[in-house]
Amino acid sequence: MWTAEKFLQGIGDLEPEDVGEEYVKKLVARNLVQVVRRRFDGRIRSCRIHDLLHSLCINLAKENNFFHGCDHLNSSSAMRARRLVLRHKSINEYIASNLKAPKLRAFFYSSNIVEEIQQKHLKSFLSDFRMLGVLSLEFGLSDLCLPNEIGNLSQLTCFRLSAYKAKVPCAICKLRKLQTFDIQQCRFIELPMCIWKIKDLRHLLLCEIRFSSFNWGFWSKTAKLNHLLEVSLPYLQTLVVFGGEELNPIWLRKFRNLRKLEVKYCPRGIIEELSHAEPISAKLENLRLGSPVFGHDQTLRLDLSRYQNLVRLSIGGVKKLPNADEFPPNLIKLTIAYTYLEEDPMEVLKKLPKLKILKLGFDSYIGTKMDCSGAYSFLQLEMLQIRHLRELEKVIADEEGMPKLKQVIISDCDRLKMIPEKLENVRKYEK
Repeated sequence: MWTAEKFLQGIGDLEPEDVGEEYVKKLVARNLVQVVRRRFDGRIRSCRIHDLLHSLCINLAKENNFFHGCDHLNSSSAMRARRLVLRHKSINEYIASNLKAPKLRAFFYSSNIVEEIQQKHLKSFLSDFRMLGVLSLEFGLSDLCLPNEIGNLSQLTCFRLSAYKAKVPCAICKLRKLQTFDIQQCRFIELPMCIWKIKDLRHLLLCEIRFSSFNWGFWSKTAKLNHLLEVSLPYLQTLVVFGGEELNPIWLRKFRNLRKLEVKYCPRGIIEELSHAEPISAKLENLRLGSPVFGHDQTLRLDLSRYQNLVRLSIGGVKKLPNADEFPPNLIKLTIAYTYLEEDPMEVLKKLPKLKILKLGFDSYIGTKMDCSGAYSFLQLEMLQIRHLRELEKVIADEEGMPKLKQVIISDCDRLKMIPEKLENVRKYEK
């Protein structure tokens, strides 16, 4: 958000996102911002401000024409407004009010009202805001067909869209300054393939696909032609995709600045590209691979040993874990779910030298015994979470292993008869 409105710029080797993170730290140090949750590496996940400071900020924002809510907006204040927020109201009603806001830089709309968005109103709305840099539209369960006028927002850098069904026209590709394109909250969307050619994109989050009788999912008329498409996203840092037709595995070689990659349903080709001798991106920090699409192929091996900066990994769908030397060498957090492993995963995982957080989730292991013991087992592990392992009956742990263990969460393991004293002493019971 800050980058989109040009409040932030890169400094030296630091990306704007890195600079923004330092600013947040300074605000926390001055007690202007309160930390709610931190990530596993100590970085801030979410924050808040005190209600008194919140009121002060709103008042100052209105006085300085920095921010307005639409509840008390009139023609005079609209002419001066730079940022508008409309919540829990009909967007048709707002657009029909014909309030002109020529200086508007950011518009946020959020509503759970199910309504038919009238095209004439939407066209007029988009035509008025030529200077808009940030556009966030949350329509809940409503359907939306964006008009071609979306292409007139030449200054748009951040676009977020949430709807039940949505259609995005090819005119979206005229937005040459677009840096963030987030449609992951849409259930069903038609999207032109030219989205892969907007060169300034830094964060691309596509919607989750669900194959069901309702046929939810990602859909593109030209998806079958993606092998012919020339992709150019040199600045891309975040990529969240379904992983089927919309992402050609060979494109990963073009994303040299990628920091986070999430593929919800991971085909064989992506695993092969990730396991190549040369990493797809030396900057990759966070990798999430889901679904059992490739899990039944015993010949397919995942090798991430060359990813020096990869500290967070989530695996789903493999039938056999990589060997210890095939995991990222500096891995700190590992999550495993829906893998249906038949061999005890601890035999491999206890050898990971820097692992601090281990989460074994739904059906990650279908065996009956899990052995965490050994003098050199889990030397850095601080947090262990075991959930929904329905066949697990016995966990082995001794005083020599896991010397730094601080927190244990065990839940929904109905056949587990006894928890070792080593784990019980630090176990955290969930409400």
